[in-house]
Amino acid sequence: MPDPESLWCGIVDIFIFIRSLVPALLSICLGGFILNKFFIRRANMANCIDSLCKKIEVLSDECASYWSQDYSASKNGELKVQEAKIKGALLQLNVDYRFIAEEYKIPCDTIPAQMIELVDLCTGGQFESKKRKADIGRYLKIVNCLGGITVHLRSHKI
Repeated sequence: MPDPESLWCGIVDIFIFIRSLVPALLSICLGGFILNKFFIRRANMANCIDSLCKKIEVLSDECASYWSQDYSASKNGELKVQEAKIKGALLQLNVDYRFIAEEYKIPCDTIPAQMIELVDLCTGGQFESKKRKADIGRYLKIVNCLGGITVHLRSHKI
């Protein structure tokens, strides 16, 4: 049977060892929190912004395809699909941007005005009209607006 005094010394030694580990464990937890807060969060934000920029490119391609051709009855079905894609892309772009702005605290001072301008450019004029003619000038304005949104987003990616 072990001596009670040596048993008590063993328990005290264990507590001293645990007490010396507590600062190290707290340092590891604090370091993990800082790593998550500053680095991983920034990486996730960059991925979200990259995803949003890809959606902007898709919208640009759809607008180029739509606004570069005249309306014709033979392409009516194809044009309806393009119109739906443009509307869907605009909605998705708006929702995704709002999520990113709220989640990552991106100031949205200019984007709402640019989004309104973008919707007007993409769906304004003779959009969904059977009298519509190709409008390359409108597409160039759309690309300019999309470029401004992309630059604004990428400036927060750094």
